Formats: sequence, structure tokens, C-alpha cells
Amino acid sequence: MALATVLTALIIAASLTSITHQASARVPTKVFSMSDPLNDDSGYGTCKYPASKSFLPGALDLKAFTVVDAESYVEFVVNVSTLGNNTLNLPNGFDLQEIQIYVHTSEGVGAVRTYGLNLNLRSVDRWQFAIIATGLKPDANKFSEGKASTALIFWNGTASSKLTVRTSGNSIIISVPKSAISEWIDNIKNWRYFVALTPFNPNMPYGVMKFSVEATNESVGGCDPAAVKAGVQPQVMDILAPNVTAQSQMLKSFNPHAGIYSEIAAVPYVKGFGLPSPAGTVTHTKTKTETFTKYVYGTTTITKPVFQEYYGVYTWVLLSAVFVLLLLLAYSLQRGRR
Repeated sequence: MALATVLTALIIAASLTSITHQASARVPTKVFSMSDPLNDDSGYGTCKYPASKSFLPGALDLKAFTVVDAESYVEFVVNVSTLGNNTLNLPNGFDLQEIQIYVHTSEGVGAVRTYGLNLNLRSVDRWQFAIIATGLKPDANKFSEGKASTALIFWNGTASSKLTVRTSGNSIIISVPKSAISEWIDNIKNWRYFVALTPFNPNMPYGVMKFSVEATNESVGGCDPAAVKAGVQPQVMDILAPNVTAQSQMLKSFNPHAGIYSEIAAVPYVKGFGLPSPAGTVTHTKTKTETFTKYVYGTTTITKPVFQEYYGVYTWVLLSAVFVLLLLLAYSLQRGRR
């Protein structure tokens, strides 16, 4: 009887331990979270919402981004100021926004391109997998054709439909099975992210609405004419960045004359690398330092003498040398006469 009691107790304890372990394994863990400044939904500062009244104020304003590690999937939560009314009745519950998320999981192979945004990531931030989330159901085939879709994308260009998208309040929640990204899961705490929010147009390549000089019902306005003409206008309204200055600086790093896209850094930023900034800027300071803004990694300072600012000193030295030479010449001539 005593033995049976002990065995029963052990079985119950083992069961409770198993239940407790299972319950704890299902508790989601937040691995990354970052807020984004409010009211910065104007790209590099001048872009204007489409003229359509459907685009409510704040619909393209990113508020926060969170990554959650759950038992068998990873959740990417994008919070916006205003979700909108889903007037197109799209299956995922929203129709104004397109979210693109690029994830740098580790060093090694990766890509820097984006899809329809006219942006590149820095080489140090190259991504291994990415997400395009729209109100449409996942369709890897449509993505491969360059059409509007929802898809999980890998750095080599292949795509998968293994993800789900839903809404909760003003949040868009993307769930990706761990089995689809299993080779990078062990390093999840070190992932870095580029998150972009842009207006959705189901009739445009990859679903990204056109960005123009003038706003229409189907295009963003207020864009740089030279960038639009050259096809390098950044087609985003808000990106995940710690402040407005960083966002504007990176989005302005395009070069319409050379046909170069803006370059973007993933967050958290890598220490030791300056943020991309507008190309071609040269400034001069009173300390004889010239600052050249580089396209790739921001600003590099080169110190060298600016000779023309010292013309008085150099002229005096030159005249003194000439005077000494004349004295020596006169002395030599005088001795020659003797």
C-alpha cells in the first residue's frame, strides 16, 4: 500500500512537471521592441499622403515594432497610428498599408536589395529573409511575378506562403513558423531589422504605390523631381528609426545623377559605422578641415593645410629668401671685381 502511494505520488509529480514545462514553453518571449517617432510619416520630410480620402491621417505612421519568440513561430508586430477601415474588404483586415521587414540574422550570405521601395540596405546589414505583408492572402507565386502579394522571401529570391497576417486594434501581426526559418532561429536575439511602411496599391509592382511630385488618388506627392525622374525616389513614408533626423538623412542618400538608390541601416545600428547620408556635400571649417560626406558610411574628416589662407606668411618667407639670395649674389660679384 505504501509503495503504491509513493508510485502514485511520483506519477502525479511527473505529470505536473510535464504540464508546467509545456506551459512555460508556450509563454511568448519578447526578443526585440522599438518605438518610432510619431508624425514622421512623410518620408524624408516632404512626401505627402495620396489625395484619396481613404488614407486617414496616421495610416502610414509607424509607432512601434516588436518581435516575439513563441513556441513554434515568430511574431512580428507592427503598430501604426491609424489602421483604417479596410474599404476593399481584404482578407487580412487592412488595405491602406504595405509592410516590408528585412531581417539580418547573421554574417555570411545575404542580399541588400528591397522590393519596389527603391532602397538598398548597407552591406553590413544584408538580410537573410524578408516579409512583405499586405491585406492580401499569402501567395509566393504572385510575388515571384512581381505582383502585389503577401510572402516570406529568402535572400536568394525564392519565396514562401508559409506565414499568416492578422490585425488587432491598430496592430498588424505577422506570424512566421520557426520551421520556415529554422537555420537562423538559434541567433534570434542578435537579429537586426529594417522595417518600412508604404501605401498599398494592388495594381502596382509588389503592391507599392507610386511616388510622384504631385499627389493623386493613386500616388504619393511631394517627392524630389530629380529623384522621381531618375527612378531613385525612395518609395516609403516611414521607416523604423530612433529619430526623424536619422530617417531623413538615410532616405536622402540617393544620387539621381548617378542613378543610385538611398542606402538604409538596420536597427539596432552596428557600432563603428556612420549612418548613410546625402552624397556630395563638402563643407569647409576655420580649422583648415575639409569634411567630405561619403555615400556609404556617412562622414569622414580629412585634415590638410589650406595654403591660400596663409598667403601672407608664405609671401614673406619667399621675399626673405629672394633678398638673401640677392645679398649673396652681390657679395660674390664684389669679390670677383677684387
